[in-house]
Amino acid sequence: MISPLMQVRDSVHHASPVPFESKMERSAAVMRRSYSLLAALLLLCTLLCFSCVGATHTVGGGPTGSETRFDANYYLFWGLWPIVHVDSRTVAGDATSYRVEDYVAFDDLLITIFSAGLLTSRTIKVDK
Repeated sequence: MISPLMQVRDSVHHASPVPFESKMERSAAVMRRSYSLLAALLLLCTLLCFSCVGATHTVGGGPTGSETRFDANYYLFWGLWPIVHVDSRTVAGDATSYRVEDYVAFDDLLITIFSAGLLTSRTIKVDK
């Protein structure tokens, strides 16, 4: 026969985890998952997004009228291989004074994100 003292001692040693410990373990697991998700999101942004750097060039005395034309350059494989290259002189036509802006617009960013970077584009804006 087992004495009541031995039963108490055995129940203390073989007891299931205290609910507080399981909450702590659960909280730690959620934190690890959150950090992993954040790290994956940062890696995805680093790989798929590119800087929104723009360049502005002024030809002649700059724009003299109010006409604006837009076009885009397209690239494959994260910008490594140009497939459509637009010359700003072609977009400007016969104008001798104009301003060219080359930048990444919001729709360019969407194209890059949804194609996982395989297709990227940059907007060309010519003010005449």
